[in-house]
Amino acid sequence: MAWVDAMPIAERLTVMHAMSFAFPLLKSDRDWAATVSAVLVELKPTKRQHEDILIEASRISGRLKRELTGR
Repeated sequence: MAWVDAMPIAERLTVMHAMSFAFPLLKSDRDWAATVSAVLVELKPTKRQHEDILIEASRISGRLKRELTGR
């Protein structure tokens, strides 16, 4: 997590969402969910910014899944 914590906050939120999409078990982890929520509160994105973050996170997640499966 240290490398994620070192990222600028908007990138951090994007990567954390991407990781949650790629690894659904993370969504069930209370500590993970609390950390994502804390970053979201700290960033205070507009609705449009949050949508953009989620779209980029989805793209990253897709690439990550392809790399992990070798496709």
